[in-house]
Amino acid sequence: MGAPLLARDSEPTIFEFSVPGRHAASFRTTNLPSWTAEELVPEGFLQSDPVALPEVSERDLVRTSLVSLIVSTPWISVPTRSVRAR
Repeated sequence: MGAPLLARDSEPTIFEFSVPGRHAASFRTTNLPSWTAEELVPEGFLQSDPVALPEVSERDLVRTSLVSLIVSTPWISVPTRSVRAR
């Protein structure tokens, strides 16, 4: 779990939001041919196993990024709603 924020005990990490098949970006189709990594990257730079990256929506990606920024940057204040006295 991440650092506490917004009166919660802790915030979930980006990996806890991960759902197989979910993605944060979609690309339009083009008439360009597709290439494999093996065709584009020299063999010495390819990994044998895929990197374990979280599969999250764009909303979850932005949310966890902002929470991390707010928690790690003490001079950023979280906006709150204030009521003016009349």
